[in-house]
Amino acid sequence: PISFLVQGDPFTWIERAAALPNALNAVIADPSRLGFIAVGDAGTILVSHDGKTWVEQDSGTDVDLHDIFCAYVMGLGGGCYVVGDAGTILSSVGPSNWNLFYDGPDDLSLQAVHPNPFADLMLAGGTKVTTDTACILQSNFAGDQWSEIEPTGQGGQHITDIGLVPVNNAGLQLVATLEVPFPDQGRVLVSADGLVWVEVFISDDHKSTYSLQHYRNGIWAGGSSGNIYATADGVNWTRYETPAGQSKLVAMSSGDSDSYMLIAHGYSEAVGLGEQVGVATSDGGQTWQQAAALPGVPARSFINKVEADQHTAGTVFALADAHKLGDYTPYLFESTDNGQSWRSIRGDLPDSTIVWAIQQ
Repeated sequence: PISFLVQGDPFTWIERAAALPNALNAVIADPSRLGFIAVGDAGTILVSHDGKTWVEQDSGTDVDLHDIFCAYVMGLGGGCYVVGDAGTILSSVGPSNWNLFYDGPDDLSLQAVHPNPFADLMLAGGTKVTTDTACILQSNFAGDQWSEIEPTGQGGQHITDIGLVPVNNAGLQLVATLEVPFPDQGRVLVSADGLVWVEVFISDDHKSTYSLQHYRNGIWAGGSSGNIYATADGVNWTRYETPAGQSKLVAMSSGDSDSYMLIAHGYSEAVGLGEQVGVATSDGGQTWQQAAALPGVPARSFINKVEADQHTAGTVFALADAHKLGDYTPYLFESTDNGQSWRSIRGDLPDSTIVWAIQQ
């Protein structure tokens, strides 16, 4: 439940909001405020204009908040949107006013949100808790024409990520990743309008998909068993194997000008090559290079985040977490050579601090 800021040089960290008792689940840079917003459990919302001073705002709810997305377009409006449990969607178009944008059913846990003013579309995805089925909310961008869709109706399925991404020769395509029980895996959901969703089998390897990334002229989906799936139209998918072994690809980040992509995966021990953080590619996914080991990070540590630098090609940041091993050390690293070597940027971050997210 503690926020941190990289101040000037990356070795000097300042502790913020240390007294908050609630976990933070997502952080985003808000272009309209030229600052940051963080969301977390028990309705927690923190905002900062400069990263130095964080203020807790009244969200008007006490449910756990899981994701945030900001979208602004000149002439079309926009704002920041937060999703959470009990079918809650909040919106804000000002510096401090959060409103209930959608009040859904109590048994709907929303995990991902993606507004797109260009397409006049609002998407949110998650799980219908009572039936344990995947659920998608769709509306126009104004949020006054909501539809609740259970795209598969099958138990044990959960929406893990959702996005509206321009793909080559196909306009705008909607894709949602699915975590589903064995052996019914290896699929995503695809839609042209957000109302009718079709299950598309992207692989016969029976693996779930967890994360989405716009990369070059298409969509990339990260799955378990260390595989990447790429599409230019949402229908035809190509599988690329990576050195990530049996690890889940739970987070992806494309780098400067989409010249490379870095993938974070789960338990490092599964890679079979020591404490590995992920893989990098520079040729569209056909040839992958294994990243170097994160120095000093225990085996079976979890990679919480990998973030490509938005200004400098080849620079990436990685966050690791070993709290399940009883190790609460804050593991933060920077690479300036596409993950071939790493240096710690923990600096003066205090002990007993788990790091979950980093935002440039």
